[in-house]
Amino acid sequence: MSAGGLVFSSLLLVLVYVSFCLVLGAVTSKFLLSRSDGVEGFGYVGAVCLSFVLGQSLYGVVWQSLSVFSEFNRFTIILTFLMAAGLGVFWADCRQFLSDCRSLFSVVMTTRLSWIEALLAMPVVLILALLAILAFYPEGIDALAFYMAQPKLVAATGSFTLLPGYEYFAHIGLGAEMSYAAMMALSPGETGHFAARMIVWFTLVALIGVTWELGRSVGVKRVGGLILISLILTSTAISNIAYDGKTDLFAASWAMGAIFVLVIGSPNYQKSNVFVSGMLGGLAIGAKLSFFVIVPPIMLGVVLWGATKRLRGNLSFARLIRLSLSQCMILFCGGALGLLPLVLKNTMVFGEPFAPLYFFSAPNYNLIDQVWYSDEITSWIVSTYPLAVVFGKYPMQHGNISVLLLALAPVFLYFIARRENLSGFSIVLFCLGILAVVLWVAARPSILAPRYILPAFLVLFPAIASCVERALVRKEFGGARYVIGGAIILSLVFTAVRLLPAVKPSYANLLQSADKTWTDPVWSMPKTISDEAPPGTRVFNAMYSRFPLRADLIQCLVSVDDMKRVYKINSTERMWESMYKLGAKFMVIYTVTHEPFFSAPLDVDISPDWLTVTEEDFGVGNYKLYRLYPTKDAPSVKQTCEEVEPGLWK
Repeated sequence: MSAGGLVFSSLLLVLVYVSFCLVLGAVTSKFLLSRSDGVEGFGYVGAVCLSFVLGQSLYGVVWQSLSVFSEFNRFTIILTFLMAAGLGVFWADCRQFLSDCRSLFSVVMTTRLSWIEALLAMPVVLILALLAILAFYPEGIDALAFYMAQPKLVAATGSFTLLPGYEYFAHIGLGAEMSYAAMMALSPGETGHFAARMIVWFTLVALIGVTWELGRSVGVKRVGGLILISLILTSTAISNIAYDGKTDLFAASWAMGAIFVLVIGSPNYQKSNVFVSGMLGGLAIGAKLSFFVIVPPIMLGVVLWGATKRLRGNLSFARLIRLSLSQCMILFCGGALGLLPLVLKNTMVFGEPFAPLYFFSAPNYNLIDQVWYSDEITSWIVSTYPLAVVFGKYPMQHGNISVLLLALAPVFLYFIARRENLSGFSIVLFCLGILAVVLWVAARPSILAPRYILPAFLVLFPAIASCVERALVRKEFGGARYVIGGAIILSLVFTAVRLLPAVKPSYANLLQSADKTWTDPVWSMPKTISDEAPPGTRVFNAMYSRFPLRADLIQCLVSVDDMKRVYKINSTERMWESMYKLGAKFMVIYTVTHEPFFSAPLDVDISPDWLTVTEEDFGVGNYKLYRLYPTKDAPSVKQTCEEVEPGLWK
């Protein structure tokens, strides 16, 4: 397939996915949200983006459930699409939603921008266009290790097949990964692969749209909305994960959808909003367990503020408590429903309903016990946290929050000090965001990764955007307006310039994927094995990357426990012998990360008489492929890999 054909087919597939997510979300909005707080109360952007967020999250639940029962395949995926379409056409009557879509398109095409809005909008559109192109950028190591590899197995086997070496990662709700798996199941090969990658861009747009509407609901106007978007796009913690294959933006968009729905409905005590908000929040927490620390406090704070606003002059402590408890119970029920699929999945697959909390067995690896840095580094991070999240370059941090967060802070403080008539809800959200960050630092001081707590930072932006908007449109600020506006535009331009160099490798990766002639050893080495190895061949994979391997080879990988035993052998000859007896015919290694694990030297000249080992270098010696060739005198292997069902190897 040509590069152009690959782009077209991938885009067509992902547009089908987006369309049905919108349909399912619109149906859900129709039945779970009352007409007073339904789609017409959200604005056009909110109606469309919230529908996508709802549909995407619910499809993740449905597809995960199908995989647990080994019924995840092309037929069942198409069936879920048709069922949603049937509900929308024959039952839900989604004419209002279609009207919202048309109105949104019309508004986008006909809106006349002021000079300030135009100057802000142009780099924003450029950045979004660049991020769309970067859907073809080579995946990061985490995606190759798990986020793309796990869906590949599910798509290939039609069941909830655990990824060797990363079984513990599957304790979380895999709603985002199941969207990847659906694309790969509908179109195996590069079309499904890149369609999965493109989904992240649409998820980012939905996240921006929901956050935009959240800002609008608390008083942010058009200029402020563009400033809010600028804060999002200039945060490398967001832009970096928009094109490297990670799934953090899925959970972030669901969490922001939950907060937005709650903000809209809480002051008027809309029970349906509170329930849907809780459900979305539960799904977000299931997909990103770190959100458990930050999302509930934000949502509970919104509930309390909404109850206070509703009672107004009739406020009494007893009435406030009763109203708050009532909403909290509804919120809890919605959250429990959102987490229920995760609990059921973990019960059936792991026998641990509340994994990664363990009550019934001892885990090999516990996700919640991670410590990233020493006590000294952790103390320094905590003491400089605002600077660390904006300027820090710590290992595994994977991006920063926008420098505009600190650069525009004086403007925000200026309006706060003057006691300007700012939206109370925007200030409440800002305070709740700060509280959520503090709680995270207290709970996990050693883990510095803004993507782990994105909603906590995103709820800070509306209040800042509102204040900066006022500064830009008021003449009394004089030349300061141009300084502030110039800083925002410069930050956007710098972000676009930073992304530009990634366009060339994106194009190169697209061409290599189209003709399957990869030069990157991460891809070329697995391709070499896939071309040579018969089905069911075992590979000793001494590197993190798994996704480029054939699905059967991934399933047949030598287990991590067996690999650890091989690592401990201090004799080169016995090491090769043990590797052979495990059934391994190939060994791949990224020497930078995994060679130190071996106690014995990787010397091909020191091997048993009945075993020949060859070595091939990929990528300037950092990537190596070893082949094991036994003679007729070789002993029998202890482990083999067999196909127990079509596509399923054990």
